[in-house]
Amino acid sequence: MRHRGRKTFSNMDANGVLTGTSRKVLRGTIDLVHGCKGSEGSERETVLLANQGVDNKTVPTILCDEDDVAGNHGATIGHVRPEQLFYLGCRGLSQEQAESLFVAAKLEDAALSAPTDDIRENVVRLGSALIDGFEEEIA
Repeated sequence: MRHRGRKTFSNMDANGVLTGTSRKVLRGTIDLVHGCKGSEGSERETVLLANQGVDNKTVPTILCDEDDVAGNHGATIGHVRPEQLFYLGCRGLSQEQAESLFVAAKLEDAALSAPTDDIRENVVRLGSALIDGFEEEIA
């Protein structure tokens, strides 16, 4: 995201799930160039690591050549917490079922907030490949 004008704003939101042997690299760059006084750029990433074999790399870069600007980056990346698994286990769910519940919630949120029908269809197709009955749940 390159800010060229005064008082410009940008938000990059990445939200997803890595499962199986998935690998992902996010190289988000916010470039606050000379002349963009009063601008603000933000990058936020949330990734659920659903398996031990996944590989997640996040490489945020904030470049700044101006005064009176803000560049922000935040990331929440991790596995389902043991206390969450314990809680759901006490209610009769296996670890696999509990993790599937979190994956389904992430994908459902992605489908419901998709900016276009094509993106929504792709998320639903992915959810259906990973979770039995996902398409019916989302409909």
